[in-house]
Parts: sequence; C-alpha cells; structure tokens
Amino acid sequence: MAGFVFTTETGQPLHPAFVTEEFEQLSMEAGLPPIRFHDLRHGAASILLAAGYDMKVVQETLRLSSITIAADTYTSLLPGLARQSAEDAAAVILNAGSGKRGETPITRAELAGIMSGT
Repeated sequence: MAGFVFTTETGQPLHPAFVTEEFEQLSMEAGLPPIRFHDLRHGAASILLAAGYDMKVVQETLRLSSITIAADTYTSLLPGLARQSAEDAAAVILNAGSGKRGETPITRAELAGIMSGT
C-alpha cells in the first residue's frame, strides 16, 4: 500500500489536476455550489469544531503536522463557537446559584456577553 488517496486501477497516483477537474465536474453535475476541492478540508474542520470536537481532533483528522498549525489555520472559525460555550457556561453558573442575590439578577445573555468579551 503506497498511501495515496487517489490512484489509478494499478495503484499509481493520479495527478492532482485530474482529481480537481473530476471533483469540479461531479460537483457541477450534482448541482452543488462551486467549491474548491481544497476547501473540503476547511469544511471538515468547521463541522468538527461546530460539533464540539477540540483542535487536537481537527489536527489528527486533517493529518496536520502540529496542533499549532491547526489552531493558526482554524481559529477564525471559533468566534461563534466561543459565544455558544460562554452561553453554556453562563447557564451552568446561573443554574448553580440559589437565586438569592443582593442585586438585580443578571440574565443569561448578559453573563454570556461578559464571559465571551462581547
């Protein structure tokens, strides 16, 4: 096994341009919006992060050489996820209290905004 993802019937590697052209043709025939073959990696990273997987899983799935490369490349996908994690943490904090405070109760959205820096 040579470790190639795309090969001929005899196991020889396909030229990258051929794979790209085939992908574009199949995508067009399927009626999908235009997307570069390479963008599938970014889509996979986005889906993993949105599903709650950590950066180490992204690194290993995409076979990146280091978690630093994964973080440097895909942290731009995280702001929405950071907001959701802040809201989830706020819910835990608000649900953990007895409800007795000496001041006006803070809402979940307000606490999430404070925690996420927005």
